[in-house]
Amino acid sequence: MRIYIELDSIIDTRLPILNYLNGDMDLLTYINRNNDDYPFIRERVFKKLYENRQRTLINKPIYTPMLNILRMLITEATHAANREEDNEKPIVHLNIYPYRLLDNEKDIILTGLSTATLGFADVDIIDIEPNIDILYNYDTIIKYDGMDLLDNPDVIQRLTEIPIPNTMLIVPKNIPPDIGVDNIDDMCEFINYTLSTLIEIALIEYAAFSILIPKKEKTDTD
Repeated sequence: MRIYIELDSIIDTRLPILNYLNGDMDLLTYINRNNDDYPFIRERVFKKLYENRQRTLINKPIYTPMLNILRMLITEATHAANREEDNEKPIVHLNIYPYRLLDNEKDIILTGLSTATLGFADVDIIDIEPNIDILYNYDTIIKYDGMDLLDNPDVIQRLTEIPIPNTMLIVPKNIPPDIGVDNIDDMCEFINYTLSTLIEIALIEYAAFSILIPKKEKTDTD
């Protein structure tokens, strides 16, 4: 199994942008959001800022729960391989693009990722601008802005010609502001239905890509 994940999935690089624009965000409101449309900045403007993000966003990394999901995927892949008597470890490629990192910084990240995956995967760092090829080179792709790839007609055309229904693209469950709460399930079902013959889409909550808030320990007074 080959897994592609981006540094922007392991580290919350959205929150620092929003804090810079509007002061400290309310974290519960932030992690429970349904999209990147905010009262003080529209989603299309936020996307432009995000496209031009700089490495200052990761100088003081804000980690997300995504490593937990990655470990779960690796564990499932390992169990599946054992059932088939396949000794090959899952492969994880962490894409650090667009950040320019020093070699020693890459080594630190690689060591941390190897430790976080408990040695059950062969991990490596890559530095490439994401394009359609990542969909065809991996079995599972974890990408915060992955649905933007599918907004490209050329990508849809290629998927139509060469479908990859066994490939999973894991992305946030983006719910446009004009979609009512009662219509969310219908919207998600429609997305999965229309794309299921081309590629598998796994829509997960934004919280998985957002700052990890430790659970408070219970006390005797709770």
